[in-house]
Amino acid sequence: MNAEQMFEELGYKQVRNDSCLIKYEQFINGNCTQITFTLLLKKVIATYGYQTSGSYAHDITSDEFRAIVQQEKELGWLEEKKQEIKQETNFQYYKDEILECCLESLAVVKGRPKLCYKTNCNDCDFKIIQKGCHKKVKDWLKQPHEKPVYKLTKFEKELLQCYPDIYSFKVFNSLNGMKEKGYFKGIDDNEIIGDILAKCEVIEDRKEVIKND
Repeated sequence: MNAEQMFEELGYKQVRNDSCLIKYEQFINGNCTQITFTLLLKKVIATYGYQTSGSYAHDITSDEFRAIVQQEKELGWLEEKKQEIKQETNFQYYKDEILECCLESLAVVKGRPKLCYKTNCNDCDFKIIQKGCHKKVKDWLKQPHEKPVYKLTKFEKELLQCYPDIYSFKVFNSLNGMKEKGYFKGIDDNEIIGDILAKCEVIEDRKEVIKND
């Protein structure tokens, strides 16, 4: 059903349709309700009044609203431009770090960029002969970035929840001290506590992390 048919079912008649306006009118007890589409300004005006004076604003009903929406669709006012949402590549996520310190030679350790000459080959995620590293680096930069998932014990998670989540882990000496004793294994000290909690999963005990690593 097109817009004109929807308006007709509601008792409206289309009285104008040109390059400037599309207008529908409805007469009830001498009062005229008008719904006008101004094509140049892409606006909808709804009024009512005696005869065709249109002195007052008309409160749109739900049925009238559906007809208005259909008319706007037919006019192309509601065309939805679907923008493809692309996931960040590793290059986009780490580009500042790469440009600042890893431009000459890049290695990747546990998913993060490092300087190749400062990295032991056995520690690098690529772990292949040197002549193949360049291609691996290019492939890695094009891959979608996957945020790390921190593995915390129930005690560690509940402890972090006691701290303000807007500060980084390294701000609190008490947390740093616990990390030195073996707690919070694998936590990035620069990470905001709120982000750590958002990306963590709870494990039974610390042995589970060691086994999976």
